[in-house]
Amino acid sequence: MGDYSTPAPETATFHHANDQPYSLQHNHLAACRLNLQHYLWREVFQFNLHPSIPIPIPNPTSTSTSNSETNPPLIADIACGTALWLIDMSHQLPHAHLDGFDIDLTQAPPPQWLPENITLREWDALTPVPADLHGRYDIVHVRLAVLFLSGRDVDPAPFIRNLYSLLKPGGWVQWDELDCVRMCVKKITTTPSSFSSFSCCLGGDDTPALEELRVACSADGRHDWAVGIAGMLEKEGFVDTRTEGFDEKDELVRAFGDQHLLTMGEFGAKLGQGGKVKAAQRFGVLVEEAYREMVGRGAALSIPRVVGVGRKPVL
Repeated sequence: MGDYSTPAPETATFHHANDQPYSLQHNHLAACRLNLQHYLWREVFQFNLHPSIPIPIPNPTSTSTSNSETNPPLIADIACGTALWLIDMSHQLPHAHLDGFDIDLTQAPPPQWLPENITLREWDALTPVPADLHGRYDIVHVRLAVLFLSGRDVDPAPFIRNLYSLLKPGGWVQWDELDCVRMCVKKITTTPSSFSSFSCCLGGDDTPALEELRVACSADGRHDWAVGIAGMLEKEGFVDTRTEGFDEKDELVRAFGDQHLLTMGEFGAKLGQGGKVKAAQRFGVLVEEAYREMVGRGAALSIPRVVGVGRKPVL
């Protein structure tokens, strides 16, 4: 184990990303992390679309001319990454048309490898909505916007207004985020419990690297706004808003812990590329030490998730 009795050469904190528009990388390792992350989140959620969101399903045998029966649902995924959420949705809703948007599409498959009902397009969602996209979508999905909304003191309100503009009247938004307020280091416990064989700890002399990573991710509450998605949506005109929290079961604590270490290593590498060498080295050391703590102490960094939904009113 490392010696944590002396001050670290550089404090590990996500504040180091305040001058970056995006705090992680765009390469094959980042793509692998995103793909693993998608399947882990889906396993916890047990859905791609929140059950409260109605999906218009066309009826090919009907003679009705209502829009819900003759027009396929139009669904957008903002910051689509590797496009796995869209691919999953294309299997679930083969009658829908799905558009993916990202500032960088290099991690997504080429169009020739995608299902026919998926289209990808470059767009920075912090810029104005293109004219042809106004009022286009029945459903808009976004995941982990915290990674580009927390840097540079970005105000989430214009981004939320963009989501609003993309939707048809009556359309729904689903926003999946990290719950850094309930973030903790989970450790195995010998205390009998009907809920979990893990205890959730803040601080701990036996897992100092994991604890330092927890504090680094917290960054003095830098990401805490994400748990208030419902209120933020309501403030910008959405109705029927709600936020629901999702924690992983015991059998997935280790899998999520490993994925979080991938993210921490990726974050450190991005810092190094930006010239913050000492901070990058600190994250690299912490990731290695944290892995040893996970194996030796039966512990893992745990960051629960929240899903916020809201509906654009029919005016």
